[in-house]
Amino acid sequence: MLAILISAILSLYIFISFGILAEKILKVKFQFTDRVLVGLSVTNTLVSLVSLFLPITILVLFIFLSFCFVFLYFERKNLKLLTFGLIHKNIIVIITFPFLLSALVFSLNPPFAYDSGLYHIQSIKWIQEYSVVPGLANLHGRFGFNPNIFTIFALTSLKEIFKQEIFSVNFVIYSILVLHSINRIYKILKQEGFTNSFLLHSIVLFLILEQFMSLSSPTPDLISIVLPLYILTNLPKNENGIHSKLNLENYFSSIILSVYTISVKLATIPLCILILLLIIRYKFDGKKLLIVISIIFLILLPWLIRNVILSGYLIYPFSAIDVFNFDWKVPLNAVVSEKLSITGWARNPGEGYKEAAQMKFWEWFPIWWNTISKLNRLFIVISFLSPIFILYIVYLKR
Repeated sequence: MLAILISAILSLYIFISFGILAEKILKVKFQFTDRVLVGLSVTNTLVSLVSLFLPITILVLFIFLSFCFVFLYFERKNLKLLTFGLIHKNIIVIITFPFLLSALVFSLNPPFAYDSGLYHIQSIKWIQEYSVVPGLANLHGRFGFNPNIFTIFALTSLKEIFKQEIFSVNFVIYSILVLHSINRIYKILKQEGFTNSFLLHSIVLFLILEQFMSLSSPTPDLISIVLPLYILTNLPKNENGIHSKLNLENYFSSIILSVYTISVKLATIPLCILILLLIIRYKFDGKKLLIVISIIFLILLPWLIRNVILSGYLIYPFSAIDVFNFDWKVPLNAVVSEKLSITGWARNPGEGYKEAAQMKFWEWFPIWWNTISKLNRLFIVISFLSPIFILYIVYLKR
C-alpha cells in the first residue's frame, strides 16, 4: 500500500506541475481537475518523446521530479490554492474517503485485465528496458498497439526501488474524477436540487465507479472510458447560458484532453468530431486556432513516431494508411489478421471471434447484445432514447 501511495503522490505531483506549466504557456486558467488531466497529457507527451531515444528508467523520473521541484519552488505562494481548489467543503472529503480507500485497497491486487497479461505489462517492460524498438510488433502483434499511457506507467512504476512494477496512474485518475464528480453533484444539489444536471452527473459518477476492476491493471481502458465522460459533461458554458461570449481558449483543456485520449485508445476517435466542431465554430480566431493546431500536432507527433518505429505503420493495425517502407515493417497479411482479431473479439469474445469478424451487422449484433450485462444494455438504450426524448420536450415547449 505504501508503494502505491508513493507512486500515486509522485504521479500527482508531476501532473499538477505540468498542468500549471501548461496554464502559463497557454495563458489560461484551468480548474483543479483540468489542471491534473492536462498535466497528465503534457507529461505523457514529453515521456513518449524521451522514449524515442532512451529507456524510461528511474533516472528519467528523477529528472522530471527535479524539474517539477524547481518549477513549483517559484509557484510556492499559490501552490496550496492551486492544488486544493477542488475541495470546498469538508463533507466532500468525508463522502469521498470510503470510495478512495476502497480503490486504494483494491489497487493492491494483481492485474485482473486479460490484456494486461497478454501484452500490457510486457510492452511496459520493453519501454523500461529499451528506447523504442524498430519492428517490435513483428515479435508480437499487440506490441504495435502503442497506447500512449504505457510510457507513463513505465515512468511511475518505481521498479528499481520496489523490485516490481507499481501501477498507480489509473488509481490517481480514478480518484481525481470520483472527487470531482462528488463535488460537482454536491454543488448541483445545493444550488439547483434534483435537476437533469444532477441526474446526468450521478450517472457519470456511477460509470466512473464501474471502472473499479481496472484499478490494479496497467490498462488504457479506464482512461479511454472516464476521460470522454469527463470531457463531454464539463464543456465550458456561461452561467447565463449565452455561449457567444465563449471563445476558443475556453475549450483548450477540452481539446487537449480529447486529442490525448485518442492517443491512449483509438476507439475514442469520435472525439475528433468535438475538436472539429470547436475549430469550425471559432475558425476566425486565427491566433488561438494556430495554438490549437500546434497543440494537436505536439501531442500526436511522439505517439505517431512510436507507431511507425514499432510497426512501420502510422496507425496500427490500420493498413489503409500505408506510406512507409522500412525493413522492419509488419507484413500486410499480419496487419489485416490483427485487425480482424480485434473486430471479431469485440463482437464475440471467445472461440467464435474469427467468424464474428466476417459477419454482417444483423448477424453479430444479437451475439454481442447477449454477451453484455443487463446494466450496460440499459445504459445503451437510455443513450439512444434520451436525445429523442429531449427533442420531443423541446418541441412541446415550442
